[in-house]
Amino acid sequence: MIHLQSILVPTDFSKQSRTALQYGIELAKKFNSTLDVLHVVQDVAVFLPETAVLAPSVAVAAFEPLLQAARKLMEEFLQPFQNQGVPFHSHCEEGNPLDEILQFAEDKKVDLIIIGTHGHTGFAHMVLGSVAEAVVRRAPCPVLTVRNPEHEFVSPGN
Repeated sequence: MIHLQSILVPTDFSKQSRTALQYGIELAKKFNSTLDVLHVVQDVAVFLPETAVLAPSVAVAAFEPLLQAARKLMEEFLQPFQNQGVPFHSHCEEGNPLDEILQFAEDKKVDLIIIGTHGHTGFAHMVLGSVAEAVVRRAPCPVLTVRNPEHEFVSPGN
């Protein structure tokens, strides 16, 4: 028997993430699971490495508005899902998205990660990589990927 007590939906606020969250909500209803939604703001040092080395306080100051904007986007992203009968917890973290998703899943003992994919192929996939693909390979739990284009989501019981 499968027991899903904890479900994680990482989000980048995209259409694919919205679909992944719909799956998360439906599965959380079926299994009476907790549902966490996680957004990771890329570490500023990746884009401005000299600020982290020369002036760490500048990097922190530059990051705070990004984190505040992410929290506002998270609130707007989750608003349409508020009254679907599943309470969820939102989290905005700073760092490398892959590392933060994996660490969150391990720390919270997540039973399932549901993540949207963007379907990059060829050169775009090689250059951009795929967080979803890396999560599938390294996650401490099963991962359900939702790709685009996706069939219209139909709730079980409809």
